[in-house]
Amino acid sequence: MKRGLQRYLVAVEYIGTRFCGSQQQLNHRTVVGVLQEAFHKFIGQPVTICLSSRTDAGVHALSNVCHVDAERVSKRKPGEVLPPHEPAVVRKAVNHFLQKEGDIMLTDVRSVPGDFHARFKAQERMYFYRLLNGPELLSHL
Repeated sequence: MKRGLQRYLVAVEYIGTRFCGSQQQLNHRTVVGVLQEAFHKFIGQPVTICLSSRTDAGVHALSNVCHVDAERVSKRKPGEVLPPHEPAVVRKAVNHFLQKEGDIMLTDVRSVPGDFHARFKAQERMYFYRLLNGPELLSHL
């Protein structure tokens, strides 16, 4: 991993109704696409989000985990690499940019070692299914 990069473990919650799934897709609103855009606005450069698991279109998540590498570069002195942001700062700032979306937010952010991988280090995955059988509308979560 490049010197100056910090890897963050991020838990994200979303209502999947307006998402075309979690994976990045051209010309479609996805969880990864929205997260990458919010992180880009915060740190000023593109990032890659790596999810621990994927969800299909319309699927909600209470805690889908991913990792992201971010480098904190000075806005006053371009090229100067600064110490990484604290996880609480990352969570607050990225949620600020996600606020307008209204259906996605970071619930937790932690610093992890550079060799941590959200998908391959996952120890468990839990899925909860609610099936609607009748004329009543189902709540979002």
